[in-house]
Amino acid sequence: MQATWVTDQLTPLTWEQDVASMRWALTNALGSPPSDTCLALAQAKCGFETARLRSCHRNNRGNVKAGPKYVGMYCTFELNEVLRENGKDVTVWFSPLGRISGRGGKVIADPWEDPPGHPQTRMRAYANEFDGADAYIQFMLTPNFRPAFECMKAGDVAGMIRAMKAARYFTADETTYARGVASMHREYLGKLRGQRVTVFDPGDDWFEQIRLIISPVWKVGDDALESFILYEMERNLNAGGVGGQNLLDYERDDGPKSDPEPQA
Repeated sequence: MQATWVTDQLTPLTWEQDVASMRWALTNALGSPPSDTCLALAQAKCGFETARLRSCHRNNRGNVKAGPKYVGMYCTFELNEVLRENGKDVTVWFSPLGRISGRGGKVIADPWEDPPGHPQTRMRAYANEFDGADAYIQFMLTPNFRPAFECMKAGDVAGMIRAMKAARYFTADETTYARGVASMHREYLGKLRGQRVTVFDPGDDWFEQIRLIISPVWKVGDDALESFILYEMERNLNAGGVGGQNLLDYERDDGPKSDPEPQA
């Protein structure tokens, strides 16, 4: 590794910090302030990767790994990846010390010392939110991801996610990933434009929040509803580290904006 290892640290951002730093980075890259649709999509993409920036490690907005040629700072932490093994897609967990049996599990293969840590767990690290936002945009401007950046400029969610999947940015299911980013893009665009938006913010009463929103629409009991919510949370958590609160897009007044049936 050419990069310098630093201890892992969560660096959550407020909405105001997110807007200011990402707008600054995009303005530097574009030569003029970004459109609301562009800014909201850049924020939504990073927010979906990092559970609305609550699980942002060392200001790495895009969960970008630190490869052997990367120069800068990096940290290591437990995560999962969807890998192709024996002809099937499987969710594999890694800690800095090696491949593990599951979340919080023991090392079962490919042991490493930390640092440098297992290569799958090496993630880029930045000093502050402005450095992190700028690094993310510069990363998106590299030849491999430039098509996705052009879609981001236009506010094209599906095109951006399709291009990033083709460039092997993420290992999760493309449809699920795009659906989550599109939901957050609508929400963030509304906030940028000063519109009232409904946001699911899980807390101690997370199940009650969801039950009150969904039950009148779907007419299902608590047992069935809890099974679906846990299904969605587990699927999202296993999708390359996506935060569990990024469920489908629900509105208290209008009901689900998308098909309420869980996708396989």
